Amino acid sequence: AYRTENLLLLGAIHFQLRNFSECIFYNQQCIRVDPNFAEAYSNLGNALKELGDLQGSVQFYHKSIKLKPRFCDAYNNLALAHMQLGQPQQAIETYQMALVLSPHLVDAHCNLGNLHKAQGNLELAKQSYLQAIQIR
Repeated sequence: AYRTENLLLLGAIHFQLRNFSECIFYNQQCIRVDPNFAEAYSNLGNALKELGDLQGSVQFYHKSIKLKPRFCDAYNNLALAHMQLGQPQQAIETYQMALVLSPHLVDAHCNLGNLHKAQGNLELAKQSYLQAIQIR
């Protein structure tokens, strides 16, 4: 377990440094050690999304969710990818799933608010933002 955790952390550091090829490398190594490590698949999705491969990122988020069905961060990231792909209804449904799993996920409330705002649904946007700021 320590090896996969360390590989995951190395990948996260490279992601923060915006060194996405190294991030991908360490997360792939993590998956070689543990093919069922959902977090590594989600991190691969994040790196691919940053590189502009939105379809690839969606595939990795789905794999992550399949391995860990209650992984709310993967749902939140998947919804962001749907937004970037111009699939607002899928994004809304995915954010809602993230919030069913984790009602206190501030990022999902804010991102859902941003999506509603972009669609001109200001009352729904306001509701999402108010829910986000009520979370402690």
